[in-house]
Amino acid sequence: MIHRQVLATKTLPEPCKEVLNRVMKAVNVVKSKSLATEFYVKIWVHPMKHYCSHRGKVALERKGVEEIFLNLEIDPLSILEQSSPIWDSNSRLGGTLKPGEPVIGSLLFECNESEARSLRIKEMVWQTNLKPGMAAEPTSTVELSLRAEKLADMDLLDKSDPFCVVYVKEFNGQAKWIEVGRTEAIKNNQSPKWSKRIMMEYRFEQRQELKIDVYDEDKKGSSNLGNHDFLGSCQCYLSEVVTGGSFGSVFSKPLVGKKKTSKLFITVEELPNSKEELTFILSAHDLDKKDFFGKGDPFVIISKSSVEAKEFFPIHQTEVIKNDKNPQWKQFTLSSKSICSGDHKRPIKFDVYDWDDDDSKDFIGSTTLTLEEILEKVPFKYDLINPKKKEKKGSKYKNSGVLHFQKVSSELKHSFMDYILSGLQVNFTLAIDFTASNGNPDSPSSLHNRNDPNNPYLTAIRAVGGVVQEPDTPHCRGIDGIIEAYNTSLNSVQLYGPTNFSPVINHVARFAAVHQEPLWKLVTFPCPIIIVGVGNEDFSAMEELDGDKQQLSSGNVTCKRDIVQFVELQKYIKGDKAEWSKEYLAKDVLAEIPNQLVGYMNMKGFAPKAQDI
Repeated sequence: MIHRQVLATKTLPEPCKEVLNRVMKAVNVVKSKSLATEFYVKIWVHPMKHYCSHRGKVALERKGVEEIFLNLEIDPLSILEQSSPIWDSNSRLGGTLKPGEPVIGSLLFECNESEARSLRIKEMVWQTNLKPGMAAEPTSTVELSLRAEKLADMDLLDKSDPFCVVYVKEFNGQAKWIEVGRTEAIKNNQSPKWSKRIMMEYRFEQRQELKIDVYDEDKKGSSNLGNHDFLGSCQCYLSEVVTGGSFGSVFSKPLVGKKKTSKLFITVEELPNSKEELTFILSAHDLDKKDFFGKGDPFVIISKSSVEAKEFFPIHQTEVIKNDKNPQWKQFTLSSKSICSGDHKRPIKFDVYDWDDDDSKDFIGSTTLTLEEILEKVPFKYDLINPKKKEKKGSKYKNSGVLHFQKVSSELKHSFMDYILSGLQVNFTLAIDFTASNGNPDSPSSLHNRNDPNNPYLTAIRAVGGVVQEPDTPHCRGIDGIIEAYNTSLNSVQLYGPTNFSPVINHVARFAAVHQEPLWKLVTFPCPIIIVGVGNEDFSAMEELDGDKQQLSSGNVTCKRDIVQFVELQKYIKGDKAEWSKEYLAKDVLAEIPNQLVGYMNMKGFAPKAQDI
């Protein structure tokens, strides 16, 4: 199941060509020691290490031979820009190199079709058959309710007719404000309470900066803001609104504009459908035979539709059932967010294919239904239709098999937002490495260079701490307090060694319970650990702590959960793209925390408190 998109290498921008030249040099070394044969070159290009264990690796592949990894590693961030937060973990660039040819003739973007994304290489964009961002699930979908007090009176005879425009700052190479919604205008009211709510996605791992402008409607029905009078504006982060709106309390902010006493109030509420989980059990009967020998190897691809229902985008693929015309697939669970964006009336497409040994597929048939129809009818059977066969056979055509929805159940699960809105307190503890290996802070080459306001440690603090600064404590107020404490400590401590994690972990563990073997037992408490490697050192020991590849253990006891996330700072912070790269650094290290917290709560059987919203 591979999606491919061909690119002519002559159209690629210079940075990508430079990388290909480096690849070719490494390829030629291997070619000189190998038979004159056709090679396939693959470069894994996912921008975030956490989602791709081969990130930046280059390999050669020959038919019938295992992959040969080259002694070369490239940085995807040096050539790629992404149009969606998360790609398929197997996303790669690839091309065939034939004997006697000096360069790769064409370049392919490849990814698993069930999770494909559009990709951007520098300024050149090409489209796949999927839209970007389809499977980049947010932490939650929320609604913002807005009201204001003491707005300026801009009309001579009547009071103002105010409405709100809400923007979110998008950071994709450069920052720009994107409008996410507008309220209705309320006639003659200086303290309006708007009924139209603004729906948007909440992502814990991102700093989602909001701007809310308030206008007095002068020209009814006009979408041009220049036709209306500006009343005031405020900016905040969505995370501030979420943490400030717990237990039904209201987040407020002064409006900067025509009147100094104007104020905006925001209440946040999570949409129930964003917490809905759906469990499916599917089977099929009398599927069309696609193989000359055997009964076929069927599987199902489930696709969600665009808002306009004009296109469909794969979001899930079942396992392949070998040699069976009447397959029974394993039970699987999908979120309502992923399958229909929480909209029960949005079409969902079920395509059944026959898998072939070369990873290609033969279309058998499909059916399109809404979640509303499925939940009303289940259990039920539906014909699988192949349009080409139907057109060819006409009235004689019945179906290409039957898809049986044996079970489809809906259940509301507790979410990260449930715990935050019910008053969960999140503490952020930061430990900084002051070992002598960082270099003398008075030296320009030191990682702790006290004269550089953007030294590597400050860069990491701002990137990661900036997202989680809202949960502050009396010990340190926000990211500015952390930086102040860092600078004070830098002027009062003597760098020494060695690096020792245990005291830090034990310090954090004391907030939850007393433990003597800190790391592996800390998994029994809700304490994720993020390690950012600064500098050009060998971080292989740190990577062993990251349990993505294998579970940590101590003695005969194995960690129940993966709570450690390790990243190397230098792979993210790149020259003039520093701000953009810091956004992805924060995403990479923080994206797992909501699921880790919910997983811990479920493991312990802790339910969030009831909310009064």
